[in-house]
Amino acid sequence: MKYEFWETEGHGYLKVPYMKIYDLDIEDEITEYSYWSKSKNYVYLEEDLDLSIFLKAINKEFDDVIIKPVNFTDQRIIDNYEPYKKPTTLTKWWETIKEL
Repeated sequence: MKYEFWETEGHGYLKVPYMKIYDLDIEDEITEYSYWSKSKNYVYLEEDLDLSIFLKAINKEFDDVIIKPVNFTDQRIIDNYEPYKKPTTLTKWWETIKEL
């Protein structure tokens, strides 16, 4: 599994497809310090807490997680996305139905 680590001047984020977070059943553990690009369906997991939650969960399934650093100097790239909010049961249900 390969993921990009986006590093800005002030913080770092791991770019992860939302469905991977959903599949790992950690969507309720991610905090509002991460950001969600709903149009692209990626979550940018902040490095202080959410990244470690993700790595702990994914390492139970995979041994070879590759993180590729990507340097950005402009935090606004991330700030333009919405803060992550835990999906409601209705949202999860709707997303499941849309995929059928």
